[in-house]
Amino acid sequence: MNPQESPYTLATRLLREALEAGLKTIVFTQARKITELIHTWIAQEAPELAERVSSYRAGFLPEERREIERRLASGDMHGVISTSALEMGIDIGELDVCILVGYPGTIIQTWQRGGRVGRQQRDSALILVAQPDALDQYFMKHPDRFFQSEYEKAVVDPQNRVVLKAHLVCAASELPLRAKGDLFPMEEEDTSLLVQEMERERLLMRSAQGDQWYTPRKRPQREVDIRSAGESFTIIEETTSRIVGQNSGIRALTECHEGAIYLHRGEHYLVTRLDLERRNAWVKAVRTQYYTRALSQKETEILQTRRSRPIGNSVVRLGRLRVRETVVGYEKRRISGQDLLGVYPLELPPIVFETVGIWIEVEDFVKEAIQRRNLHFMGGIHAAEHAIIALFPLFALCDRDDVGGISTPYHPQVGKAAIFVYDGHPEGVGLAERAYEVLEELLEAVLSTLETCDCEAGCPGCIHSPKCGSGNKPLDKEAAILTIKALLGRMSPRELGVQ
Repeated sequence: MNPQESPYTLATRLLREALEAGLKTIVFTQARKITELIHTWIAQEAPELAERVSSYRAGFLPEERREIERRLASGDMHGVISTSALEMGIDIGELDVCILVGYPGTIIQTWQRGGRVGRQQRDSALILVAQPDALDQYFMKHPDRFFQSEYEKAVVDPQNRVVLKAHLVCAASELPLRAKGDLFPMEEEDTSLLVQEMERERLLMRSAQGDQWYTPRKRPQREVDIRSAGESFTIIEETTSRIVGQNSGIRALTECHEGAIYLHRGEHYLVTRLDLERRNAWVKAVRTQYYTRALSQKETEILQTRRSRPIGNSVVRLGRLRVRETVVGYEKRRISGQDLLGVYPLELPPIVFETVGIWIEVEDFVKEAIQRRNLHFMGGIHAAEHAIIALFPLFALCDRDDVGGISTPYHPQVGKAAIFVYDGHPEGVGLAERAYEVLEELLEAVLSTLETCDCEAGCPGCIHSPKCGSGNKPLDKEAAILTIKALLGRMSPRELGVQ
């Protein structure tokens, strides 16, 4: 379904109608906030259904999750709105209807979520409610691409230092690591340097003979968070000291800053204080008709160039980056209609991490051609960055939240304008390498999307991003099309009207 109205409004209505018809229903969303908003709306519109519906997502307390799972499996609860948290691995009984609010990001995830219904040969329905998003609209225009394509290729980087560090400690707690071991070859240069670092940090201890390593940590597995990177923050209700939920270190700054509205199982909480030292966010229950969205600024530093190759009229490079992101403020938006109510500044420490990314150099003649046409150059490369990230899940097993990007009209290390696309996971998991390999195909898909979109100046179906830290400003669709054509070599400097 490709609605003219809000996809969230349609999904809420479909959920209500399914429940009123006696159909056990699961709704999958793409974001925690949307999960909670749909739960809020269904409770407001149909109070008689409120006790039989719940939201479900990461960040809930374990006992809350187990209770929801138990009620779903027993049939006591008839509806649930979830993020990917209920996608697999949990028995929630027999369901009749699955509503996907937005394309899940991959073909694999779509069928995985759809497989939640229709078990034991029961009649069932799988409904995809498309969002005004570049990837969703791509499949609305090219449904054959969905049904005829192979599953996406999974990517992984076994040398990710963050992951490897945690695994080495856990492995050493079970059996000593050996210099000539098969699982972790300690004599390899990268691993050897990492182990030396871990010895200095007293995560590992070398045996007297020097060929084995142990860990002094007891049960280090309990310290590894398999759901997210970064230290966990506890969310506490200030008047009762009741623990409401948890959030990862990175999400805490964007979702639990002072003044944020935190949504939890249909309830709205105002964040009154964020204690970074103790990793606590203090909240109080409120009734409000608005939600908040963080605004951020990013910077990149190139640490190492690993590979480079020509592409059309430009060059693409792959290498290590240091990304610095600072939450500088937040917006208040009305829940109904999403009208902007105000923008408020924040002073928070930056989030800094090292990762792997690609950067595409944009030649000066492209900038000159765009400016001669009285178009916005920064808006063009910014829009191109958004579209590249939005459509990248066509080529890798990921979603747009796994990938970050920065576009700049001049990067001092590059010496010209550049579009950066990087792996959103610290140290990288192989996504940047995949982007480097398929960049031409990716840019062709981007160009097709921009040229076939019916909008004039840009919309959520082509260049707007729901996670843009600068509020989708500036953006210029026509300049983005010229930029992509130039990058692909479709237009030479002469054809662009410059020498």
